[in-house]
Amino acid sequence: MNAKTRDEVLICRWKNPYATQAEIAQVVGVSRERVRQILKSLGLPPVVKNPEHYNPCGSCGKPMLRVSPTIRKKYCNKTCQLSAHTVTVECIVCGKLFIMATSRWTSNANKYNSISCSMGCRGVSIGRQIRVTLAKKRSAKAD
Repeated sequence: MNAKTRDEVLICRWKNPYATQAEIAQVVGVSRERVRQILKSLGLPPVVKNPEHYNPCGSCGKPMLRVSPTIRKKYCNKTCQLSAHTVTVECIVCGKLFIMATSRWTSNANKYNSISCSMGCRGVSIGRQIRVTLAKKRSAKAD
């Protein structure tokens, strides 16, 4: 009886890998606890989650278990969340690479038409822009 039950549990799990222990127990005609013991003795996981219950991480693509049908996590951890919202840019003054928030990068690029790593470099770049603007005004007056 034991080998027959074990074979039936194995066949049920093979046919439907996402079946719960209670569903297998109902088909085979044994208790849920006995199904758990048989699965454990065979080295099979007692519960296999359905792939529909997983969402991919928005940054690395690693599958994440869905918390609830209504709440969906977008990232698997803080590192992925930060990497999805940051960009590596080069300072136009000193050439240093630095990390900046994507939202700040887009607003700065539009506002100042330059990206700088520090206030000192920003002052230098704004100074250059002012000098260029003054030179254009002087050349316009001369014409």
